[in-house]
Amino acid sequence: MRLETQAHIHLLLNHFPTVGFIVALGLFAVALYMKSDYMKRVGLGIFLIIALISLPVYMTGKAAQSALKDKPGISQPLTEAHQDAALLALAFMEITGILSWLGLWQFRRVSRASSGNSIAVLVVAVIAFALMARAANIGGEIRHPEIAAQPGQVANAELIQASSIAGFINTTNWAWPTLETLHFMGLSLILGVALIVNLRMLGVAKNISFAALHRLLPWGILGLL
Repeated sequence: MRLETQAHIHLLLNHFPTVGFIVALGLFAVALYMKSDYMKRVGLGIFLIIALISLPVYMTGKAAQSALKDKPGISQPLTEAHQDAALLALAFMEITGILSWLGLWQFRRVSRASSGNSIAVLVVAVIAFALMARAANIGGEIRHPEIAAQPGQVANAELIQASSIAGFINTTNWAWPTLETLHFMGLSLILGVALIVNLRMLGVAKNISFAALHRLLPWGILGLL
């Protein structure tokens, strides 16, 4: 896919994480106040969907950065700061998505999400929204100089930096083999659980109950992580 196409996809999708998290966070907070399990499930579902959408938003952002790199009026320090801020926000949004999936799984399994899970989702979601709003604000400054920070105000250090992570992986002997090993272990878990569930749905091993298969789903999610 061409860089320009990916850049347009990024511009098309990049408002979904921020706006979607506003909707989900407000709905989930109201659900906790009203003690409404139905609204909790809807809020958790939106969190999960937004966490999934955030992945292509971040990945196409790299293409957008490459496409704008040599354009006049584009601040390279701002684009790098935006990328690092987006990576940190993405990490917390994916954690929110994982906790939301766990809550939905609990609703499916025992008809209610635990109070600990609900509190964890709320706290992590608030942090994720604040980080995503910051990333979005820095991103807006890239093409809108009238709102850009003054020279020297752009943070050149983030808790998570894409360049630092890449450098660490490329210069550490054990990092890449370890990640590859975890990658194939995760694939084995995902495909193994999917294979068992699909075979059962096709009528194989009818002595295995669907309740037992349902208990395998967290292992598939662990493989995804």
